[in-house]
Amino acid sequence: GHLSGSMLFIKNYLFQKVYYCPSQKLEQQLWTKIIGISFILVNFIALLLMGIDKYKAIHNHYRIPEKVLFLSALPFSSYGFLLGMKVFHHKTRKLHFKLGSCFLILLHTAVIIYILQDGIVFEKILSQF
Repeated sequence: GHLSGSMLFIKNYLFQKVYYCPSQKLEQQLWTKIIGISFILVNFIALLLMGIDKYKAIHNHYRIPEKVLFLSALPFSSYGFLLGMKVFHHKTRKLHFKLGSCFLILLHTAVIIYILQDGIVFEKILSQF
């Protein structure tokens, strides 16, 4: 489908760098896995927090503060945050949650596209170490 074609393009784009030694390629693949797993993990946590807070709201338990919910969306986890809003029908009536999640989605997507288009994913990240 369309999504798998897009993912294939991104994968091919990330690995088009010319390698001078095999260890460079292995190091890049390791960082790709670490970044990918981290991305999935933080999005899952944001989704989970929305579900937990919805459960607590239904059962009149102590709630997760809105500030904590918003902070959970900051480390590139706005996708899980928005998915949690939709799946659990939670905080969907609050304008600041709607606008905040949309803003973060746009910001995070723009940053990811910028990193991918300039091919600086690993050169700039790894140059810091």
